[in-house]
Order: sequence, then C-alpha cells, then structure tokens
Amino acid sequence: MTDKRKIQQAEDKEGTTVTRNKALLDRKLMAQKSALVLDNTTERQIYATQKKYLFNIRTLLAALKNSGEDTMQNHLLSYSFVYRLR
Repeated sequence: MTDKRKIQQAEDKEGTTVTRNKALLDRKLMAQKSALVLDNTTERQIYATQKKYLFNIRTLLAALKNSGEDTMQNHLLSYSFVYRLR
C-alpha cells in the first residue's frame, strides 16, 4: 500500500511541477511577445519621426534651391546626411 501511495505522490508532485513549469514558460513567452510588440511600436515611432524630419529637410532644401542660396543648401544637405547616419 505504501508503494502505491509513494508512486501516487510522486506522480502528483511531477504533474504539479510540470503544470507549474508550463505556467512559468507561458508567462515568459507572453512577456517576450509583449516586449517584441513594444519594440516594433518604438521602431515604427522612430521611423516615422525620422521620415518627418527628412521630409522637412527636403522641403527646406527645395525652398532654398528656388531662392538660390547654395551655401545654406550644402549645409543642410550635410546635416541631412549626418542625421541619416544616426
């Protein structure tokens, strides 16, 4: 009787451990998924901001090109190039 009881207790303990480990794994996976979603959102926001700045710089360059100020245009071109490298 005691052998059966020990076996049953071992099986119960193992089942509980497996369930607990699965729950921990599920929590870790959910945390990784939410971190990935957050990273993607942040990346999209950064990309949108960069795109907005580049659009503003291109608009300024077009306006300067029409006004004929080459020195300022060259300065802004170098600035936009440096900004893209960041």
